[in-house]
Amino acid sequence: MGLRVVQTGPEFDPNGPRELKVLKNNLGAYPKPLGFTFESLYPEGAKLKWDTKAPKQYREPTEADECMEWFEDVLKENPDGLRPKEIKKIGKELGFSPSMIDRVRRKLANHIANTRGRQAPDNAWKWSDVPVPPDEDEGSED
Repeated sequence: MGLRVVQTGPEFDPNGPRELKVLKNNLGAYPKPLGFTFESLYPEGAKLKWDTKAPKQYREPTEADECMEWFEDVLKENPDGLRPKEIKKIGKELGFSPSMIDRVRRKLANHIANTRGRQAPDNAWKWSDVPVPPDEDEGSED
């Protein structure tokens, strides 16, 4: 068995969550690791709070992650929706390529509704908190 601190944020925290997992096993398949955190006790001390899921390792946000966050914010700020060309124009000014915006749109497809139908010339994309059924014909919309 092995124990390690899992970095879950940009800064390393020596008191952060830990992962307990099997390092060597000759009896069968490896079990999934367990996770735990330290929970402060008043006035002093700590107890272990166990979780059946180990914490996820932190990773620096990618350009696609930033684009996805921006895309979601833009659609939420415009509840009536925006035309795809307008979104791509705004994105290009911020350094996001049209192809990246299309990839992000496909990843968020469950939350993006077409206002007039996918092929309509005056179609717009708008955010929906309720899952949207997939379009029959996937692809870029201009």
